[in-house]
Amino acid sequence: MGMMRRSIWGSLAIAATVLTGCVVTVDIWSPIGTDASATGSWTVNGQPASPGVCAAAGINSVAIRFDNGFDPAVIPPQFVFDCADGSFNLPNVLAVGTYNATWVIDTNTTDVTAAAGSFTVNFGDTAIFTPIDIVTTPAGFNPKGNDFTMDGAWTINGGPATTASCAAAGISNVQLVIQQAGETYTEPGFIFSCAGGAFDTRTLTPQIRFTYGNYMTFWRALDATGANIGMSSPLPLVVNAPITHSTLATADFVVATPESLTINLTYDTVAGSGVMADTDCAGAGVSTIFYTLRDVTGGTPGTVVAESPAAGIACTGQLVFDNTVVMGGRTYGIYLEGANAAGLKQWMAGDNTLSVAASTPEFYNIALDKI
Repeated sequence: MGMMRRSIWGSLAIAATVLTGCVVTVDIWSPIGTDASATGSWTVNGQPASPGVCAAAGINSVAIRFDNGFDPAVIPPQFVFDCADGSFNLPNVLAVGTYNATWVIDTNTTDVTAAAGSFTVNFGDTAIFTPIDIVTTPAGFNPKGNDFTMDGAWTINGGPATTASCAAAGISNVQLVIQQAGETYTEPGFIFSCAGGAFDTRTLTPQIRFTYGNYMTFWRALDATGANIGMSSPLPLVVNAPITHSTLATADFVVATPESLTINLTYDTVAGSGVMADTDCAGAGVSTIFYTLRDVTGGTPGTVVAESPAAGIACTGQLVFDNTVVMGGRTYGIYLEGANAAGLKQWMAGDNTLSVAASTPEFYNIALDKI
C-alpha cells in the first residue's frame, strides 16, 4: 500500500491546563478529499427507493460509514443521502487511501445494513460501493440472510416458458413464495417475468441470499393485473452448511387450453374440371360466403350451433369457432357456400368429421368446389 494522504474532516481544540498555556490540536481522521470519485445505489425491501417506499419502511436517510482499521469510524456528511435518492454519484470526494465501508440507516452506527466494500482508492479512481437492498420486514419469518443463493426455473404445460406460451396461459409474472412452519414470506424482489423462464439471485442487483434451513417453496402465477391465477405444486428446499448455492426443482404451470375449431378455406377456380385449382377469395372471385355449423356427435343432421347471417359474410380464408361455440369431446359438421359479386352461388363444400378434443385447439382445411 502506498503512502496514505490523510485529510482533515474536523479538528478538536483542547486548551491545556498547564502553566505553559499551550493549545493542542487533535486531527480526526476522514476519507474525504479530492483525489477520487464515488458511486453507489440501494433499494428498499426489493423496490426502487422513492418517497413512498422509504416512508413505508420508516427510513429517512442512508449513509456510508468509513474506517481505516486504525482510527475511529466516521460518517462524513458528504455520504449522508435522502433515502428516496436511491443512488449517488459524487465526483472528487475521496482521498487516496484504503478503506472499509458500511451502509447504515439514518446515520445510526448501530443499525448496520451491510458491508459496502473494502478497497484501496488511487488517484483518479471511481470507488463503486456494493449495491444493497435495505430490508425492513416486520418481525416474523424472513428467510433472507447471508448463507446461500438460489436459482430455479419454470415451464408452461411441460414446455419452455416463452412470450407466446405465457400469453396463451394468461400469465404475466411468476412469484416465488417461501414457507416455514406455517409462516409465509414473499416480496416484490421475488416476482419475475413469466417469459424469462428462470431466475438466479446471484445475478440480481442487489444480490439476494438466504439463511440455512428447511423450507417449502411454491410459485404463484400472476396475470397482468397482479392477481393470483394459479399455483405450482409445493417444492421442498433443504439447505445446510457448507452449501453456498441451491437450485430449486423446476415448477410446471399446467394451464388448461380452451378448445377451439379453426377451418382454413380455399376456393376452386375451374368449374367441373375434377381437378382442384385452389386459391384465395380474390383469386377465385368469391365475394360472399355462407355457412352452417352443426353438432353431429349423435348423427346427422345434428343441431345448429353457429351460422352466418342470411346475407352471408365477406369471403375469408379462415373461420374460427371458440369454446363458446364448440365443446371438447364433440364432432361437428359444416356446410359452406360461396357467391360471386353478382350474388351467384358457384362454390360449395361440406364436412361432417370435424372432431374437437377437450382443451385442444383443432385445425382443419376445407376447399370449396366450383360448380
